[in-house]
Amino acid sequence: APSVAFLAKCGERGGLRLGCVAECMKQIEWNNKLSNIIVEAGETVTIFDTAEKSGKAIIKVKPNAFVSYFYIPQTVMVEEAEKERELVVEIEEDPQAEVYGAVLSHGEEKYRFNLVQHHKGERSKSKTLFKGVGKDKSLQEFFGMIKIDKTAQQSNAFLENRVLLVSEHATSRAKPELEINANNVKASHAATTGRINEDQLFYLQSRGIDVKTAEELIAKGFLGEIHSRMKSYDLTPSLI
Repeated sequence: APSVAFLAKCGERGGLRLGCVAECMKQIEWNNKLSNIIVEAGETVTIFDTAEKSGKAIIKVKPNAFVSYFYIPQTVMVEEAEKERELVVEIEEDPQAEVYGAVLSHGEEKYRFNLVQHHKGERSKSKTLFKGVGKDKSLQEFFGMIKIDKTAQQSNAFLENRVLLVSEHATSRAKPELEINANNVKASHAATTGRINEDQLFYLQSRGIDVKTAEELIAKGFLGEIHSRMKSYDLTPSLI
């Protein structure tokens, strides 16, 4: 049986199109072939990627469309010791693209996420918020680029990667980049990696909570922002 990795919901802004459920609810299998997803003009599409397998895709966002993409691995790796997602989002004039990620890695798992938010048209907007929690000896890598063409004047883009390392043996790497070819745009990025605050652990332990449970509570809170955004789209998979 194919491994389902994509669940997409689409509709018009402000609500689901009548008659859209059967037509627009779709599942796409991730594999090593290039998959294209087209968000048509005026549509709103939400994509939930469970990272069942490694793979790559291009999301093409047409004028006045809105897409939200969530990368949320749901299972502990069994077949693959390393998973990689390559995603290119091509944004035409006046649409908006949002990319969110929440990765919890265990053992010696390795996750690599490569993203290009490619602004091609005027007044295009993109936002990326990618969060990770690393446990044991796991590795997380995030490579993100905001690319703005000369034709994409008045565009606005922001890319952010935050990682919390629970174990001293867990590691992360981040490489955010900007490629700006227009002179009237707003674009910025940020990336941080940190460890659990000892004061937070001490506070929870002083309330009778053991170390392991305290670490899980802190990790859950760290990923909570992504979870809240998922719930606003009626997506409720477990993050911890």
